[in-house]
Order: sequence, then structure tokens, then C-alpha cells
Amino acid sequence: MPPRTAAAAAGGPGSGSTPSRLRPGASSKSTTYSRNKRLWWIGGSVLVGLVFLWLLFSTPSATSSDLSGRPPRNSRSSAARQGDGGATDPLSVLITHLVDTTDHRALARRVRELAIERPVGSAAHSRVADLIRAHFASLSGWRLDEDSFEQPTILGQQRFTNLIATFLPKRSQRHLLRSTNMRDIAAPRRLVLAAHYDSKRFEHFSFHAATDSAVPVAILLDLATALQPWLLRARDADRLDLALQLVFFDGEEAFGEWTESDSVYGSTHLASLWANISLAADAAPTPHANGLSNISLFLLLDLIGGPAPTIYNYLFDIPASDAAFRSMASIEATLTRLKLLHQPIDENGLPIEPSPPPTDTAAYFVPRALQRRMFIDDDHRAFLARNVPVLHAIPIPYPGVWHLESDNVANLDWQVVHDFALLAKVFTASYLQLQSSPP
Repeated sequence: MPPRTAAAAAGGPGSGSTPSRLRPGASSKSTTYSRNKRLWWIGGSVLVGLVFLWLLFSTPSATSSDLSGRPPRNSRSSAARQGDGGATDPLSVLITHLVDTTDHRALARRVRELAIERPVGSAAHSRVADLIRAHFASLSGWRLDEDSFEQPTILGQQRFTNLIATFLPKRSQRHLLRSTNMRDIAAPRRLVLAAHYDSKRFEHFSFHAATDSAVPVAILLDLATALQPWLLRARDADRLDLALQLVFFDGEEAFGEWTESDSVYGSTHLASLWANISLAADAAPTPHANGLSNISLFLLLDLIGGPAPTIYNYLFDIPASDAAFRSMASIEATLTRLKLLHQPIDENGLPIEPSPPPTDTAAYFVPRALQRRMFIDDDHRAFLARNVPVLHAIPIPYPGVWHLESDNVANLDWQVVHDFALLAKVFTASYLQLQSSPP
């Protein structure tokens, strides 16, 4: 992850009373005859019993989860249905159905599998790459390409492998890039989401890098699983106009202190590779187009999972980047209105009981521009330099656990993790114009 000095450059741009007990209904009239009094009492009791039975059987029965007092497994699903107020606009309908696809426990499990010490060249690093490979091997419609290369570093020659998962529109199945190792990824246009899967090497402590970037990688894997039915249906109906690409970069972290030459090895190599590949004539948006020309947007996730992240629109002077940022901010506002974000939930996506006191629900994505142009160095560097539109989802300031031993699963804010997983899915589905109704 880039040095903290990049973050510093941003500057600043932050008792009801209980109801009274009801008295049993009884006649207010007195009688001198105890027998009549008993008859009145028996009659009143029978009447109360009949009313109770009528109420019991006329009320819809509770579900097992209601009786146990526990919320449903996916509490956000019911929140979406209760909070939409009968909304019928396509985005709200799509959101309601996408919430149903979220498996919070699976996402948490992926984060735990990925948040291990995994510097380039280690056995754990290879194990994480294998987890990504296995995930896409279990899905339909995706193909996985690998960009492997060796490069000298301050620690000697190192081998890096970028993993590129692509879901192609049906109409672009025959579009080829003229390259032996990166075939079939071209399409008229494509949306790219990316994160890095390596962790920085520290000699004196074990760095699990949960926010940096096990959580972003897990979010992309969750997105691929959740959107697969929508993608397959859209492709089969020939309604998918963009390819979707999920890129897992290797070698983002520096082997020493962060410099331009000692950092972002994988993304630099892949951007150069794509820039020097010619698109097939029927896939090229313009004459002399290269493998970067048809990227509509490059969305990079990094340092996600700390509490109260704030992401600024620091690429505001690039129209496509600014438009994408504002679209994400609008989606966040819609999700917040539906009470699907900024709600206290645990690792498994269940409401925290008892609910903590209300806190500031400031937006994650702040669309207003900063006072001055700034740059945060990261895996988007080589793409931005080649005029690829970028949406950089990185919090400023960095999480307090940045490059510390405490950047581990125990210190994650699970509400933020699940919020960003939902944001990524809804943004992607909306960007690809997937149908709002479920497959």
C-alpha cells in the first residue's frame, strides 16, 4: 500500500412510561346475591377467553426465527422490503433482489482465508492465488487468464502473477487480442474492478493485511458469485454490452520503502502488456486501439474494512472518473435511504443486539471536490497515465491499522466490510445495466 505521506497530503478536506395494566372487566354494579355475582364472574371469564382465542387464531403465525427472538439469516433482505416504501424504480427493485444474494457468512469466511501473511514468493502467497483460481473454476461463464513474469527487485529476482477473471458478452466471444497469453478478453467495452492479493513483508511481526487488501479481494469474489446468475441470463439473451473483468494484482507492495520503481509491479506490467496489444478490428472502438482503449472504467478497491472510511473524489477533473464517483455516491444514498447501509451488524450480517447508540452516518463517498488536485499512488498509476478512467475507492485518512500488526480480522469493522460488498455489487449491476428482476 502507498506510503502514509500520500494520505497526509489530503489534509482535512466529520424515558417512556410503560402502559398501565388493564383491569379485568367486571360489572360495576353491586349485588347482594353471591350466586349472581359468581355467574357474572364466570360469564365475563368465558367472554375474555373467547376474545383471546379469536385474537390468537386470527393473527398470522410467527416464524421459527420470530419465536426464537433471533433475526433472519439475511436481515438486510427484510430491511430492503420494509424500507423501500413500495418503490418500483429499477435501481430499488434491483437492490432488493441483490440483497437476497448476499451470503454474509461466506464473505466473512473468505476474508479469514485471505487475511494471512502472504508476501510475494511465500507458500501462503501461492495458496491465496490458488484460492482465487479455485473460486472461478467453481463458477460458470468466467474464464481466468494469468499474466506471469519475473522482475528484479531489491530482494533479487521475483516472480509475479496477475490473475484476470473475465465474463464476456455473447456477441464478443470471437473478439481476440493478438497475444498468446491474453486471448479472448476483448469486447466493445469492459468494466474492470481490481484489488491486490499480496501483502507487505515485515521482518519483526506477522502482517495479515486484512484491509490491505484481503477484504477487497473477498469483495470481488463475492461479487462474482452473486452476479453470476444475472450475467448468465443477460449474456444468453444477448443483452450484455460490456465485458466484466476482475483483476487480482500481484506485487503491489514495495519490498523496501515505497518508490516509483519499488511498488505496483503487477499492475505496471499488465498495463504495459495491454497497451502494446492491438485489438481485433471488430473489437476496436477506434482505429489503432490497444488493450486499454475499451476500458470504460477501472475501479480499484484498497484499504477497505476499517471504521468510518471516507473516500474523496480526488480525480474530479477527469469527466468519466467524476461521473462514476457521483454514481457510486448516489447508489450509496439510495442504499442508506433503504436502511441497507450504516446499520450495526456483526460478522455474519446480523444486527448487533442490543443496538449500540446511534452514531454519525456520514457518507463513505464524498462527491465534492477537494480544495486542490492530489494524487494517491496505487495500482491505478499505470492505467491513469494512459488515460484510463479510474474510480479509486481508498479511504483518506488510511485506516489506523495501516501497515501494523493489528491489521487483522479481529480489528475489522464488519459493518463496513458488508456495506462495501453491497455497494460494489449494486454499482456493478447498475453499470452493466443488468435486469432488475431475479434470474
